[in-house]
Amino acid sequence: PTYLAEPVALDRMAAVIPQARLIAILRDPADRAYSHYWMERIRDRESRSFEEAVAAEIAGLPGASDYLARGRYLSQLEQVCTRFPRSRLHVSLLDDLRDRPGPTDAQVCRFLGVDDGYVSPRLGDRVNRFVAFRSMRVRGLRRSLPKTLKIGRIVGRLNAIESAYPPMDDGIRARLRGYFEADNDALAKWLD
Repeated sequence: PTYLAEPVALDRMAAVIPQARLIAILRDPADRAYSHYWMERIRDRESRSFEEAVAAEIAGLPGASDYLARGRYLSQLEQVCTRFPRSRLHVSLLDDLRDRPGPTDAQVCRFLGVDDGYVSPRLGDRVNRFVAFRSMRVRGLRRSLPKTLKIGRIVGRLNAIESAYPPMDDGIRARLRGYFEADNDALAKWLD
């Protein structure tokens, strides 16, 4: 997800794999911002409320987050297309992947030029769930454990707690929908 917003990564991709076929999966930008916020919050990298963080970003204050900027997809996709032909970029929506995994997967397979008849037994499974950590100190130490013993992976699993963050306030959601409306309309036209 970070490559889309990182010009240096896009430049390197274009230099190393200029014939790549790229897939971008876009999430509702308000939901993406809220999820990003909670990922930072659970990792102790964000102390403000979501409302405060978003207000700071909109105001352009120093040290503001990029929760909203990363949801303005059109400019990011246009940057991809300055390095790769548009025909090498497939865009899917996360809602389609969640709600219609079979047809969405088949579209991706056709874009990649692979057999769209194979259906993974895990297609539609939810992966990469939100997790909290019992200890941030253990999380940091886990990375220094020897990889060959797989202890780090075991410690990581034991330290993680599958969790859920609270739902977004309806008022904030409505304001963010308004904030992203023009961007989303332009994106819809670009995507046809």
